[in-house]
Amino acid sequence: MNPMTTDITSVSTGSRLHFGLTRIKPGSRDCINGVGVMIDAPCTRLEFRPAKTFGTRGSERLETFATAWSRDTGHTLPNCEIVLVGQPPEHAGFGSGTQLAHAVAHGLNQVSGHPPRLDECEAQKVAAVCYRGNRSMVGSFGFVNGGLIVDGTDAAGKTTLIDQARLPENWRIIVAVAKQAAKKFGLQEQSAFANIGAGTNSRATDLERLISEHILPSAQRADFGSFADSVHAYGKLSGEYYTEVQGGVYNGPVITGVVNALLGLGARGVGQSSWGPAVFAWCEDEDEAQNIVARLPSAFGHPLEIFNTTAQNRPAQIG
Repeated sequence: MNPMTTDITSVSTGSRLHFGLTRIKPGSRDCINGVGVMIDAPCTRLEFRPAKTFGTRGSERLETFATAWSRDTGHTLPNCEIVLVGQPPEHAGFGSGTQLAHAVAHGLNQVSGHPPRLDECEAQKVAAVCYRGNRSMVGSFGFVNGGLIVDGTDAAGKTTLIDQARLPENWRIIVAVAKQAAKKFGLQEQSAFANIGAGTNSRATDLERLISEHILPSAQRADFGSFADSVHAYGKLSGEYYTEVQGGVYNGPVITGVVNALLGLGARGVGQSSWGPAVFAWCEDEDEAQNIVARLPSAFGHPLEIFNTTAQNRPAQIG
C-alpha cells in the first residue's frame, strides 16, 4: 500500500533564460555547450497534497514526468495529488518544461521519504530520465544551483557543468514576450538544419572567448557594463548559427522588433532567450528597469507581457 502524505510539500523554482548555444555539431541540433541564467520570475510552483490515490492537476506533463520518475527509481507513486500552482508561458524561452520535470522528480523524492539531492549528478539523472537537456542543460544545472550557468560536454560526450557565478542582487532583468510572435520555428523540420554548424569553428571559438574572458569575469567582479555588453554580443554571434532558419540573428521580425525597441530605449544586454519569443534586457538597478518597463509598450507598439525580475542565485526551494 502506498504511503499517504500528511503535509503539503511545495517546490518552487524560477525560469531559465538561455543566451544561446556555443558549439553545434554540423548537421544536427546537438549543442556542445551554452550559457544562461536562472531568474526569479516567472516561476514554476508545485504542491504535493495529501490524497487517497496518486493524481495530478494542472498539466498533462505532470503525470508523464511522475511516471518517468517511478520507472527510473523503482518507487511506486505515492498517494498524493501534484497540483500545478503556477508556471511561465510554455514554449516561450523560459525552459518551463525542464523546470517542471525537475520539480516533479525532486518533489516526489521528498514526499516518498528520499530527500532530494540538489547537485550536478542528480540534475544529469533527472534530465536523462525526463528527456530534457538534449541541446543544453543550463536549466537543469540552474535548478540545482541557481545563478549564471555555463554547460559543456566532457570527453565521454556527457553534458556537464563547466562554471557558474552569482549575480548582484540589485541588477534587474526585463523579460518581454510579444503575444503575436511565433513561439517556435519549425524545429521538427530536420532538413532546415542540414547545414547548421558547418564551418563554424571560428564562431564557436569567439563565443567561448566571450564566455571565459568577458561574461564570467564581469559577473564575478560585478562589472555591469562589461557583462551586459558581452551578453548582447554573445547573443548576436550565437544567433548567426540560425540566420537561414530564423531569417536573421533573432527569430523573426516580431522578436527583432522587441529587441530594437529595447535598444532604442537605451537597454543593455539585450538578447533572445533560446528560440524566443522571450526577449531579455539587463538593467543596473530598479529605477532604470522601471523606466524602461514604463516606456517599452509604446516603443514597441503592440501587446507585450513584461516581467521585471532578478537573477535567482539559489537552488530551487523544496519543503
